[in-house]
Amino acid sequence: MTANTTKTGTIASVHTQPIDRNLKNITVTSTPYSNPQSLYSSMVESYKTLYNQENITTEELNEFRSMVERLAADSDKYAEGQFKLRKLKKKVKANQNQKVDQKPETLQDFLINQKIESFINIGSFGRKWVVERLVEEEIKSAPEHEIESQLNEKILLLKEHLFLMKEHDKAEGFMGRLSELDITFESDLLAGKVAEKLLLKDLSDVNTLSDLHRIIDAVRNEVEETGIVDSTFEERTFEQFHQQADDIEK
Repeated sequence: MTANTTKTGTIASVHTQPIDRNLKNITVTSTPYSNPQSLYSSMVESYKTLYNQENITTEELNEFRSMVERLAADSDKYAEGQFKLRKLKKKVKANQNQKVDQKPETLQDFLINQKIESFINIGSFGRKWVVERLVEEEIKSAPEHEIESQLNEKILLLKEHLFLMKEHDKAEGFMGRLSELDITFESDLLAGKVAEKLLLKDLSDVNTLSDLHRIIDAVRNEVEETGIVDSTFEERTFEQFHQQADDIEK
């Protein structure tokens, strides 16, 4: 008598071999079935989420790697997954490198390499001034999009200080403006005489901190050549703008 039966599943081979009943300690393993398209879609979504994150943990990276490895190794989807995995690893490495060094010269090189024109065009003294303030705020630990935002904020602040300094027509407060721009002198007498002559100069062409330094160096040389002991800079006036400079620093 022959009975009709219905079999489910896939027959690997039409040739069957009898099971050796003498075999012992056999371990049978199985891999859960995953729909390839569903797995690929999950991988793509996971990649978007991770790539837009500020930081990627080791666990998240390993989970993404595991997801890629479950794709068929000879498929285009697997190749794409490997490409995305490399991009995530590159981002992790870049974020780690950004947090390694907070030295001003390192940060300045980093910003120059970003080819940010607004930073490059402010001159060497301007770049130094901006970088020192960014270092104080540990800017390099911030996400890339915040770095440029805070960089531009400091550049605008520098331009504002330069503008206000050029607007001064009196000694009072002038030294405070120079102090804000990190410009100092060896002695109060030299500072007073340079400030006195600087106030008489046309500063309309001063657009960068480097421009200001060049003018100050010229004035300093002029003062040192003619002598500074004959300064007509009133002691009371000098004390006033120096006091304002001290107040700003506090």
